[in-house]
Amino acid sequence: MDLIKIKEIAKTASEQNNCRVYDIFKHRDRLQVFIDKKNQTVNLKDCENVFHSLRFLLHSELPYLLEKNRLEVSSPGIEKQLREKWHFKESIGQSINLTTNYPVKFKNENKTFQTRSFIADLISVSEDTLHLKKSQLKFSIPFSEVKTAKLIFNQKKLTKKRGK
Repeated sequence: MDLIKIKEIAKTASEQNNCRVYDIFKHRDRLQVFIDKKNQTVNLKDCENVFHSLRFLLHSELPYLLEKNRLEVSSPGIEKQLREKWHFKESIGQSINLTTNYPVKFKNENKTFQTRSFIADLISVSEDTLHLKKSQLKFSIPFSEVKTAKLIFNQKKLTKKRGK
């Protein structure tokens, strides 16, 4: 299966409907396309429109794909997975749940501990590094050490951001 071609087709279908591709997954007999909008919320109608456009384009260009795979189009959700560098850049200032390949050492008052999974605020993103803050501690982690990452929904930050 040509994932690069699928991504190109999904990008076209999304852009035709004023959305963008956030992520794509291929699982056994299922092709999942996650869409979003910059600074806007994706709704059910957006997902339906992209689904129909994408199904039409795939049927035209890669018909065998739809014969063996179920197509799904949805939003990545409020606690979206962070995989690409641009995902992290758009998440600066938010809390993320991060799992690393190797334990990270933290010092808290006079205690030192190690963990591979933690929640921290994303301060900035450089070429190959995430810059984070946990309590008063600032630290950096190379992208190569990130195993998984996702946004953490924070109602208080959302309320402040909307000015309520």
